[in-house]
Amino acid sequence: MAICKSLARQDPLRSLKNNLAFHIEEYHHHFQVATADHHDLSEAYIRGLFKTEAKWRNMERMNEELDLSGDGQQRLQQFISDSPWSASALISDLAVKTSEFYASQPTYQRRDVGSILDESAHLKNGKQSVGVARQYAGVSGKVENCQVGVYASLVWNTHSTLINARLYLPETWTEDPARCEKGGIPTDQRRFKTKLELAREMVQADLEAGVEFDWVGGDGLYGHGLELGQALDELGLRRLPEKLVPNCAGCSFAFEERRREHSRAM
Repeated sequence: MAICKSLARQDPLRSLKNNLAFHIEEYHHHFQVATADHHDLSEAYIRGLFKTEAKWRNMERMNEELDLSGDGQQRLQQFISDSPWSASALISDLAVKTSEFYASQPTYQRRDVGSILDESAHLKNGKQSVGVARQYAGVSGKVENCQVGVYASLVWNTHSTLINARLYLPETWTEDPARCEKGGIPTDQRRFKTKLELAREMVQADLEAGVEFDWVGGDGLYGHGLELGQALDELGLRRLPEKLVPNCAGCSFAFEERRREHSRAM
């Protein structure tokens, strides 16, 4: 696995930035499609994420920082929106490699590894982004026009890696076939699913892929939902209440949003 052999005394963010090509070469095959090899664009896209501020990040600004040949902005947009490489296959591969990496560490014990579930909202201005609707957004603590994603992070001690994600589709979308068609949503993904159903799907998919963890943590809905709790019991997993979830750096950015939200309310 093309990754540092030990987590000790490493600054993961700085290491990734300084050795980006080295880190992503292992995933080269995910960006090879029938008619093209988009590996260079994958690296450029990640560099663009590092070089632009999150609040102002878009394809135009990323292209300005990257100075790609030809119509760089269009190439990046096509790479993300239209190229047939599989994002789900990529993140599944990353999840398995993260699990194997944790297991290779000297102090590793499987009982210390868990999957943290939570959601995060992405504020939007228009109505075209898939899944956008007026719904609760943790980033602002109120109902906003936004997309909502449900996320899973694999955590061990003070370390965390995002290993799965699902976009929540409100019923205003799933009950509108024409809107789903226009948005490019595959027909087999247009059925309404609750956020807890999406969370359960991720846990099961990660286990089936070979990701190893002994417990699942979450706050609010993900820490107390009966439906999810029953599913975890059937899978032989423990569910840890929020107060017992390890305080790992970056375990869940959504947890941090909740903390900011509570601070504003005080």
